[in-house]
Amino acid sequence: MTREPRPGDRRAILVTFTERGRTTAQVLADGHRELAGHLFASLPTEAFDGFDAGLGHVVDRLRALVDERWGASSAAAAFP
Repeated sequence: MTREPRPGDRRAILVTFTERGRTTAQVLADGHRELAGHLFASLPTEAFDGFDAGLGHVVDRLRALVDERWGASSAAAAFP
């Protein structure tokens, strides 16, 4: 990663991946997709849909709690 001052805002720092960082992130994302494929391969579609809906509810509730506690900008940054 590189860190640089953000033009026009001395309080902010711009963080960007280096080529090595992009490669590492891609390897991690590929591994995550492969693992998810193995984990959910035998799960019936209806069960997966229910799991997905339930997880969506939990994430929405977590966003609301973070928003209540620390403000909407914190929730948006933590859960894009």
